[in-house]
Amino acid sequence: LTKSLKLMFRKTSLYNALCFWQLVDDEHEDSEIPFERYKHTAIFVEEQQSMYIFGGCNHKLQMMNDLWQFHIPTSRWKFIEIVGD
Repeated sequence: LTKSLKLMFRKTSLYNALCFWQLVDDEHEDSEIPFERYKHTAIFVEEQQSMYIFGGCNHKLQMMNDLWQFHIPTSRWKFIEIVGD
């Protein structure tokens, strides 16, 4: 089994939120997970209950150009194919 980090949000007021990380087991053996990275971009989309991460650098200092979705209710990662120019 692989392990993933799950970002949890709790709204404490209109202007701020309490955020924390929780280690979760990946119950879905067939699911892919993104490589470790840093200097990436991440955004939480409340309507989709998902966090998206894009790009960053891997441990070999190589630039990454991939997009991933983490769906919080199911604790599943999904690779998002980017098409276009």
